Parts: sequence; C-alpha cells; structure tokens
Amino acid sequence: MPAEKFREITKSIDMLPPLPAVTQRLLEIAGDPKSTAKNMGEVICTDQAFSSKLLKLVNASFYGFSKQISTVSRAVVILGFDAVKSLAMGVSAFEVLVEKMKGGPLKHQDFWRHSLATAAAGKLLAEKSGFNPPEEAFVAGLLHDTGRLFLGLYAPRILELLGEEAKKNPGRDLVEIEQELMETDHCILAGNIFKHWNFPDELLWAVRRHHSSDTESTGKTGHLEAITFLANSLAKICCIGSSINAIFPAVPKQMMERLKLNDNALLQILMKINAEFQKTAAFLNIDIARGDENRQSSGESTRKLLLVGATPRGLRPLTLALESACCHVVTELSKEFNPARVEDAKPDILVIDARDKSFDSESLEGRVPDQQACLVISPEGSSDACFGNAGRLVAPFTVQDLLASVSKIKNGANV
Repeated sequence: MPAEKFREITKSIDMLPPLPAVTQRLLEIAGDPKSTAKNMGEVICTDQAFSSKLLKLVNASFYGFSKQISTVSRAVVILGFDAVKSLAMGVSAFEVLVEKMKGGPLKHQDFWRHSLATAAAGKLLAEKSGFNPPEEAFVAGLLHDTGRLFLGLYAPRILELLGEEAKKNPGRDLVEIEQELMETDHCILAGNIFKHWNFPDELLWAVRRHHSSDTESTGKTGHLEAITFLANSLAKICCIGSSINAIFPAVPKQMMERLKLNDNALLQILMKINAEFQKTAAFLNIDIARGDENRQSSGESTRKLLLVGATPRGLRPLTLALESACCHVVTELSKEFNPARVEDAKPDILVIDARDKSFDSESLEGRVPDQQACLVISPEGSSDACFGNAGRLVAPFTVQDLLASVSKIKNGANV
C-alpha cells in the first residue's frame, strides 16, 4: 500500500477518544510537587467506577496485601502517586482500546493474552531489577503493541498485508517489513498514540523501542526500555497469546546487563509469569478461557539435555525455553562438535545449534553416535549431508517448534 495512503490513515490517531477526565486530572496532580495524597484521592472519588476498580486492585491477589484497604486515600498512600498515575493511565487506555475493538483481522483474544503476559513479565522484571514503580513497567507491557491494535482498528487491510508478508518471510524482522510497506512501524505508531494521550516520555520510548536492543537511553528511560524489550521476549518464550511474527525471540545480553539480571534470574521470572498472567487477566476482566499457555512440554522425565552452540546469544533463549519446559539443560559453548564431551555428559538428548556461521557443521559428519537422541538446529538452506540420523529443526522456528521437536526426539520419533 502506498506510503502516502498510510500517512492519511495515521491521522486517525487524532480521532482516538481522549482518556477519561479523571485520568487527565490525575496526570496533572501527579506532576504537581505541591499535590498530596488527599488531592489525588479527591479526584479519584469523583469517578465511582474508577474508585471501585482501584480498591478492587489494591485488595486483589495482584498485590497480596494482608489487610483490607477500604478508602481511596489510603490506597493512594499505600501505592504512591506514581503507581496510581500509572494504573490510571494503563486501565483507562486499555478500556478505551477494548471499547474500540470490533472485528477486523486482529485476533483479539490472542492479542490481549500476549499483552497481558508481557505486562505480567514487565511487572516481575521491574520488581526483580528494582524499577519503581513496577506499575509503570506493567503498563508499558500491557500497551506495548498498541500500534498493532491501531492498525487493526483503522487500517485492517494493512494489517492483513503485514501478516501475509510475515508468513512469506518467517525469518524476517517484523519492523523491517512494516517500514518497507508503510515507511513507519507499529512501535512508532504506539509512541505517537502515547504522545497524543500525554503519557510520560519514559513510557513513550519504552513502547517505541520495544523491538530495538540498540539504544543509548539511560536512567529510568533506559531501564524501562530494557524491561519492556525483555518482557516481550519472555512472554513469547512462555507461549502465551501470539503476535504476527512468532519467530524465536532474542534475549540480548546488553538488555540483561542494564537490569543487572543474569540467566538464572530470567528463568525464575519465566516460571512465575503464568501465575502473574492469571492475576492480571482476572483484574482486567479478560477472558483467557482458550488457554495456549499449556504449551507442549519437552517432558518432565527428561533428566539431562546437552545444548551445544557457538554463541551465548544463540544459546540463551534456547536454554530459557527448554529449562522453563522442565528440561535440565547443560550448555557447551563450542564452534565444533566434540564427541568426547557428549560421552562425558551422557545426556538424554543432545541439541546442537548449528545456525551460526562460525559453527563447523562438517565436524558433525559421521560423529554423532547412532544411539544418541539428537536434534540439530540448522540454518535455512543448509545441506542434510552432515547430520546423519539426527533430527533436524530448520531456522526460523518458534518456541513451540523447538519444544515439539525435542519431545519427538525424546520419544524416538523422526523430526
């Protein structure tokens, strides 16, 4: 579709309904250093629906307070200005967007499931990395794909075209496809929508850069950008909901370093996302009955999986996905296959990541024991000659593809 036509459609941003008056007033109060909890409580009490929602949230398992909070002013004191402001923005924008959603090519339940999972992951990452308030990370995750939602509402044909192109080019970055078709992308659109609603800059940049690990932002903005990027990746690893492009997500080291989190910390968060997702869905009254979070597991009985590959960048997301699916994973960083290492490790399943060009695929030829359950992950277009009897998973692939392939290898089936 011509870029000129799309630029006309983007004017629809100005047609989006404004946030409720109570939310706009809360944003003003939160930005006024002279404001008090009483001032904020008084504004909230002018909107009975929002007052009830806030008290419901404070007293829900979402927070887990042991005592019942009965007044709005007390809720503001307990949560704090910034937390209430973030919740007001997030819930208000969420309700405006849900109200606008009617038909179109976007699978709404899958969309919101992914958004809720990203919000849950964002909150957990914020708490683990010391970001305050974690509600802001929750909102960034909840609304990170607002640009996609905008396309579904105001440019459904463009969204259909994007989906078609993504299927034709499964390994290609979605943002690249969007830029080629529209001269913009859903991240920029989300940033423009947040600007339209006068959201804080750190939230604006978090959604605008949630597909980019290359940024020079520092301080709170950089922290929130890293949280939102990783939250999106972890939600995809959990296989909750879906997005247009479901290829295996990246988990860049530089983003983890920004949050001062290691691989083990991310794994701990992964194991908690589903429970947090359930709480979030209950609070926002989203139907999650059609559950896809019960993904196909590689099997709890798997005692050990040896994962060999050339780069930590490639091994890290694979390890997280496999360990969160009940595998005990031992990683081996190597640019060639070493049979002696396999003999020492004695794994139930051997997985070899041969996607990186620096890995010597020829070192596999005739050296994987016939009795060893083995899966080779290979780049698209590579030859089968050196893989022998090993199962093969060709990139690009999804988390579900990986888990299904490992499960088949474990059960002695051909992949």
